[in-house]
Amino acid sequence: GPILSSSIHELSEGQKQKVGLASILSQGPRALILDEPSANLDPEATEDLACKLAELKARGMAILVVDHRLYWLEGIADRVLVMREGRIAERGGFDLLYDDALRGRCGLRAARIDDPRRTLPDCAVEPGEGGLAVSGLRFAYSGKPALFDGVDVSIPAGVTALIGDNGTGKTTLARLLTGLNAAQEGRFAIAGQPVPASKLLSRVGIVLQNADHQLHMKTVRQELEVSLSLAGGGADDVPGLLSLFALEGLAERHPQSLSGGEKQRLVIACAFAKRPDVLILDEPTSGLDGRNMRRIADALDLLAGRGACVLVITHDLELMGLSCARALRLPLS
Repeated sequence: GPILSSSIHELSEGQKQKVGLASILSQGPRALILDEPSANLDPEATEDLACKLAELKARGMAILVVDHRLYWLEGIADRVLVMREGRIAERGGFDLLYDDALRGRCGLRAARIDDPRRTLPDCAVEPGEGGLAVSGLRFAYSGKPALFDGVDVSIPAGVTALIGDNGTGKTTLARLLTGLNAAQEGRFAIAGQPVPASKLLSRVGIVLQNADHQLHMKTVRQELEVSLSLAGGGADDVPGLLSLFALEGLAERHPQSLSGGEKQRLVIACAFAKRPDVLILDEPTSGLDGRNMRRIADALDLLAGRGACVLVITHDLELMGLSCARALRLPLS
């Protein structure tokens, strides 16, 4: 297709995955193992993957899928193995996963999901009491047509999902809302008060997809202490944060020694500790199981309860259904 001549580094996570799968299948294997294949895919790409697996299964291929998201495998998976602490705890057909008690016990995600994108109301354009308002936002990558051309956006207090197809500029918009890009134009206000672009970063927290770039200290405790001190909070808040994000027992560990999901929770905990007026999160639950996804949903609700404006870029239909009150849909007209 159109991506054949692109550099691998320019592709989205979903496109990289398709290229990876195609190159493996070109070798004609009889068995295929996929590790969290849906983590970075939007719901449409996830559906495409399910169709591809159904096709491979019909050709007689043995397929093992390891994933936290379950709903997309309904009608595809013939057998389910549920692991707990390194052992197989349950096994059966897919209908095993309809058991709420079992899912609760094993910290699993939902087996069926209604797509909340159809029902979430759009962001109203009138600025509310709280929240972040942007007017006249302009930005283009050099040599490319403008991605945003004189756009006005108002994101109220509470939790808003930022949704749109790959390539519509979701992550770019998130970065622009922190005022970090010298090439952008626009006027910003938080809770009705103008804020110069250069001062946005002291008021707006951002959690990007790659947690490694956002962890710099020797221990988990130090990461949290630094974030708390930036907000004028004390180290006595550390235990509460450790427990809110299920990081107890990891306080003295080096952040780079944590698992992907633990790093993700730590970066969100650090952003949370700074008590920002606005918090932007890019795919905060991509690699998380049900239990930890619900922890993030609870934390977002807590922040929203304090009057913060929370903007979540997410393909995670489950998180969206649990946390988001409205949607900001890209592209913006």
